[in-house]
Amino acid sequence: MKIVLYMIDTSAFQGKKARFYTLGCKLNFSETSTFAKLLGEMGVVEAEDGEKADICLVNTCSVTEMADHKCRQTIHRLVRENPGAFMVVTGCYAQLDSEKVSKMDGVAPTRRPTSCNISTTRGRCLPTRPTMATGTSSIT
Repeated sequence: MKIVLYMIDTSAFQGKKARFYTLGCKLNFSETSTFAKLLGEMGVVEAEDGEKADICLVNTCSVTEMADHKCRQTIHRLVRENPGAFMVVTGCYAQLDSEKVSKMDGVAPTRRPTSCNISTTRGRCLPTRPTMATGTSSIT
């Protein structure tokens, strides 16, 4: 068995502030927690209330039209409250309507295709892995 280790320069993340927002199911909350932990290990700290974030992560839901509406509202609010922040939009809404999400102010298209399994019986999105649409700002 061969083990390959990759060195990642995380210095660009040191001292950056992040804001996390989760909509939807327990899986989304678990994924957001994992993202926060991974970013924390790279030196990112959670932004305090009222403090501008350098990174905003929104984990979205798309169970209903109302859920989609809440996702759009949340993304717009975070872009407005954190100008220039690196926006990450993940979750079912980002996967099911990635074209619409990528056209939102403050959000740029994903660099790789999204993947989502759709259940034919209920039309629910069952994400196979976290997928991101990344923001207009770079981490520097």
